[in-house]
Amino acid sequence: FALAAGPAFADPEIAVEETYDFTSATHLSYTQHYRDSSKTLLTEYTCSYISSKNPDLSTKFHTEGSVNVCDVTTEVNETDIDEFLEVSGNNFTFTSESDGFLKAMSKEFPDDKIDSIGKVTAKFAGGLVPSSADNGGTIDKSTGTVTWSNVKTDVKVNGSTDGKAASSTPESTASSSSSGLKWILLLVLAVIVIGGIGAFVVM
Repeated sequence: FALAAGPAFADPEIAVEETYDFTSATHLSYTQHYRDSSKTLLTEYTCSYISSKNPDLSTKFHTEGSVNVCDVTTEVNETDIDEFLEVSGNNFTFTSESDGFLKAMSKEFPDDKIDSIGKVTAKFAGGLVPSSADNGGTIDKSTGTVTWSNVKTDVKVNGSTDGKAASSTPESTASSSSSGLKWILLLVLAVIVIGGIGAFVVM
């Protein structure tokens, strides 16, 4: 496959969503959901090919109605989690990587028209309780879930902990910028793989 050949998403039928699933203050499952309503770019093979090229990513292929969906997930543990979650005493602030992801995609694929993330979901457990969200985020307190639609920048959540959550450390905070970039680049790799296979399919 010529992974650099041609534009990845020449057709606007590809959409992307994000899920941040905190099982605790020290573990996050970060998933990007690639949705293909044309059912031509994203197939079960395409999806599994992504994880075969990078062991740090796991994938799951499924369909939702007439849409093919490939979920690409990476696990973020205690060393790097400060890029997403800042804990101070009994309070926390979550900041998404949505803006960085969109900028990375724009740089890789300047001719494509994906300028927003259709849905961003942040799930909090392990003593993390969301209390407020910016940019129109909706909080479901019964499940600890916050959702946003048509996201074009980073989104934030403030909340409280049960007092048992791990606090941020100066060492991990100092490395947060580079670690955040690492997760974004890992997932942009998935986009490049999808684009390369898409170019192959079109050809």
